[in-house]
Amino acid sequence: MSGTGNGEFDTPVAIAVDPNKHHVFVLESGNRRIQRLNGDTGSTGIQWQPEVSGSPVTPVSVAVDGRSDVYVADSASDRVLRATVFNEDGSSRGDTEEPRPIGDPWTPTGEPQHMAKPAYETFDAQGKLWVSDSGNHRVLVFAKDPDGALTADTSTGAPLTGMDDPAGIAIDPEGAVFIVDSATHRVVKFSGSPLTREAASLGTGTAGAGDDQLDTPRGIAIAQRVEPHLYIADRGNNRVQVMTREGTLVRSLAPPSGDAFNGPEDVAVDSRGNVYVADTGNRRIVQFDSSDTFVRQFNVPNPDLPSSTTPEPC
Repeated sequence: MSGTGNGEFDTPVAIAVDPNKHHVFVLESGNRRIQRLNGDTGSTGIQWQPEVSGSPVTPVSVAVDGRSDVYVADSASDRVLRATVFNEDGSSRGDTEEPRPIGDPWTPTGEPQHMAKPAYETFDAQGKLWVSDSGNHRVLVFAKDPDGALTADTSTGAPLTGMDDPAGIAIDPEGAVFIVDSATHRVVKFSGSPLTREAASLGTGTAGAGDDQLDTPRGIAIAQRVEPHLYIADRGNNRVQVMTREGTLVRSLAPPSGDAFNGPEDVAVDSRGNVYVADTGNRRIVQFDSSDTFVRQFNVPNPDLPSSTTPEPC
């Protein structure tokens, strides 16, 4: 059951973790808003519905930088928006300034800052913003200029091209970039300086449910275990696959016995190694610990019942 109150989710499609404050941000396409959860308890106190000139945007993904600024891919308007939503103490700013666009959606297709249907976003360790520009079948990179504004960055070899509907992006400690090539049912890897696509990929390139196959994968995250592991939201197979960087299956994340994922769209990892899954079809967030053991699910309460948490103004 979906809802519009705090702690109720309508089509949660994207998830991000604040790198400093252990907050989990959940983007709901159905409610066109972002909810901020406590990463330890799942409790929700703040929500934000981004608007530009009084009109709600069409958010499809969310990212959070080291300053806790929130970035939203507005797919319908071919842009990424940035806003300072929260105060230093984590409280809502109330009426924040209007979100500011990153890049120019109306430049020619060949220009680095042009976007078409931007999808997933992530930040790397250097604070660069990576955006899967899915309509242009490429990945863009933005870095801060001396004035602090994010501008297109080509120093890494970006834009990265040669994909079909790129989705989630993950970057390992050595700087290799893993991109979900959703329409070809695989994850491709770029490495080196400048970044160059490697011949091998994770997934066979054909949709399937085998250990070495994926079906319309979407989000991806990386976590440091004994070695880095990739967590892939394998939407078409209703599962989340844990793989090595070479594509060897480690395990599938397992909800409690008798339960199952339903079209998971995204996955995120916090600084403690906890894993959060946006289980979109079940309208919930599912948490696992650093050993990939189920911890809890953030349930959707009945929206007809009184809520113990009062929504804060956005």
